[in-house]
Amino acid sequence: MNFQGKETSETITVTGDFGGTVEKSDKKTSSNLIIDEPEDGEKFKKSIVTVRGRYIQGAFVQVNGNNAMVESDGTFITAIGIHSGENKILVQAVSPSGEVLEKEISVFGNFKDQSLRIQEKKGSLMIDVKSPADGEKVKNMIVTVRGKTSRNAIVKVNGTNAMVESDGSFIAAVYIESGPNDITIEAEGDDGEKMEKTISVIGSF
Repeated sequence: MNFQGKETSETITVTGDFGGTVEKSDKKTSSNLIIDEPEDGEKFKKSIVTVRGRYIQGAFVQVNGNNAMVESDGTFITAIGIHSGENKILVQAVSPSGEVLEKEISVFGNFKDQSLRIQEKKGSLMIDVKSPADGEKVKNMIVTVRGKTSRNAIVKVNGTNAMVESDGSFIAAVYIESGPNDITIEAEGDDGEKMEKTISVIGSF
């Protein structure tokens, strides 16, 4: 599915159910696209940052390539992982008419990255979910998923790339609804081995 912006050469390519990526030949910004948090240049002592903002009704929004949750009034929210030092946060939005806008800010991780080196043998891929617990009741719409996998593995949580440290520790943020929610963690080792694990949490809000 392609959207051609009015009076601009910007194009967004979306595959499936809005699971696409934004492709542009020109960059355009607008005061209508507002990032309420975090502030540009803000420092954080944690590796998960909530991004909130506002655009227009019916918009499609991505933050660093991942789909944000957009409310009916155009407000959007997502959570991203950051590392120590400077991190770019790129918000890209598509209006119902096809206009493509973007806004970029920087935040700084003020913490030490994990640097523990662990030697893993091939065939030793594993997923150890530290939190949340299976069956846990949570009162927040955003749940932070933490765990550990094999070194150099790629991890996805409900289809979105997790932030993986050098020792295999991973962290991601997912949205849940009221009631039962499945959280699926997928891991792929550098030797091509794959595995997945699913837990359930209960949204109590």
